[in-house]
Amino acid sequence: MRKRMKEIMGWWHSVLILGIILYLTLTPDPMSGQKIHLFEGADKVVHCFMFIALSAAMVYDMTVKSRQRHIRAGEVLVLALICILIGGMDELAQGYWVTGRSGDLLDFGADIVGSIIGTVGAHLWLKHRQQSGD
Repeated sequence: MRKRMKEIMGWWHSVLILGIILYLTLTPDPMSGQKIHLFEGADKVVHCFMFIALSAAMVYDMTVKSRQRHIRAGEVLVLALICILIGGMDELAQGYWVTGRSGDLLDFGADIVGSIIGTVGAHLWLKHRQQSGD
């Protein structure tokens, strides 16, 4: 049990961001009735940014965990696919199990875009830092 907890704590950035995402997406009313009026489709932008944060955190955590300066492209692809799977499962959960919420294919599309931007962006940024000697 202690070893498993240590393993999870090595991914604390990713676990924290995932917890925030799940709270915001699976709680029937996470804003306690407050309505924020932005623009049409603003929720898609929010979904994209949530998954940019999650996927970038996963790339960072895996890089730190592996004690490398950056991870291989295949590992980045796997992390992107994991984030995409999380986004899909989240939308299914909203549609089937959360009262007052509905799954949305466009939200899932935004999750996919965010997952790709976050994993590729974090990978390139960490690789650039390694090459520049930081």
